[in-house]
Amino acid sequence: MKLNEKNENHSTSDFSKKFETEKNNLEAEKFAQNQEQFKQIIQPVEQIDPNFQNPYIWRIGFGRRFGAYIIDYVFLMLLFLIAALTTGVADRIMDFVGNDGGLSMLTNLEKINELTILTNKIILPLMLAVTFIYFSLEIIFAQSLGKMLLGIQIGTADKKIASYSKLLLRFVIKYGDSVLKLIFVLTALSFVETFSTMWNFIIFVGFFFVLSARKQALHDMIVGTAVYFKDELLQLNSNE
Repeated sequence: MKLNEKNENHSTSDFSKKFETEKNNLEAEKFAQNQEQFKQIIQPVEQIDPNFQNPYIWRIGFGRRFGAYIIDYVFLMLLFLIAALTTGVADRIMDFVGNDGGLSMLTNLEKINELTILTNKIILPLMLAVTFIYFSLEIIFAQSLGKMLLGIQIGTADKKIASYSKLLLRFVIKYGDSVLKLIFVLTALSFVETFSTMWNFIIFVGFFFVLSARKQALHDMIVGTAVYFKDELLQLNSNE
């Protein structure tokens, strides 16, 4: 009698273990099915929204950055006009042009040479000085006036606040042609002017790289920066 009870208890124990194992296997299989269903639900979202998990979604594209450049250009011309009026450069230009609007110098080689000297020794250095002073705002505030008015700011490529050293390096690369022009004015070395023109052309073409998916100009790619909405950039960094 006791032997039968022992066998019965042993059979019940084996059955319980087998049942528990099958139950665990079913739960694992069900979990795998649920995971697969979840992937199928997520997949259409990635196909419908091309910006899903897009690392560049926060960056500012060509349109707003070009708008900021136009605003900066207007401010730059106004500042140059003010500087020319206050330094007397405007009077020298008007005296040189004369009453005929400068038409007489078109056939006067001496006048053309005087204009070249006036441009290289006075007008160009003043323009470069105004340019450096104006765009130095991008080093101090990570914004020019144009960017400020449109609410955008320079940050790092990984959505951090850009350091002064990174902003300075960006400034040097972006406006390196102006530095070379200043060297040309001081030294009159023709190869420096040629190099400046090439640099300016490369940076100009590189600006259109903003149209790409990465939304970075060439100088941004080199330094590791990008442009964002200021409020969003500050919010992204305040949440860390």
